[in-house]
Amino acid sequence: MNDWCPSPANLPGSHMGAAQSLVAPLVVKSVDYLNRVHKVSRDGSDPDIVDFATAFLKDLQRRSMPFFVHCYVRSNAQQETLYSQGVSKARAGQSPHNWGMACDIVHFGRFWELTQKEWAVVGEIGKEAARRRNIKITWGGDWRFYDPAHWELTDWKKRITHYPVEDFRTAFAKARAQGLSKFLWQGREYTTELA
Repeated sequence: MNDWCPSPANLPGSHMGAAQSLVAPLVVKSVDYLNRVHKVSRDGSDPDIVDFATAFLKDLQRRSMPFFVHCYVRSNAQQETLYSQGVSKARAGQSPHNWGMACDIVHFGRFWELTQKEWAVVGEIGKEAARRRNIKITWGGDWRFYDPAHWELTDWKKRITHYPVEDFRTAFAKARAQGLSKFLWQGREYTTELA
């Protein structure tokens, strides 16, 4: 067995071709790819999601599959934009990305444009990385709202009670200080106009 191949025990025969189509050894060694891997900010990310993503990317790179984390944390405004575009089912504050407990991992060059079999290969590798690290992960490729680039900590909603949540008064004051006429708080839009 070649060292880049996922274990045949985990992949049906028809998925071996899909795995091979993801391999790009020269890309994994390229400066552009390595720069992209290190470009994403981890600020505000839960250490467990960073640990998972780091192990997952190493597994993919060892197989010469050039993937990178597209994002960990999203602001409420970014989340609302994705929701309004239909890209996400979660509103601001309802996504694990808003709490730093998720990551989107995509292919370098093809990004989200992989076949379902190719994503299945990636899914198996990610699940194995999570098992080895003993981190409970949920994969968006297993959802009815198919989001195969998305990985989140399974218990993220329980964990957010440990994080400070900005109260309305603070959010309002911050928006006024920034000169905004509108702002989002807990997924709803408010105005900074005083009555």
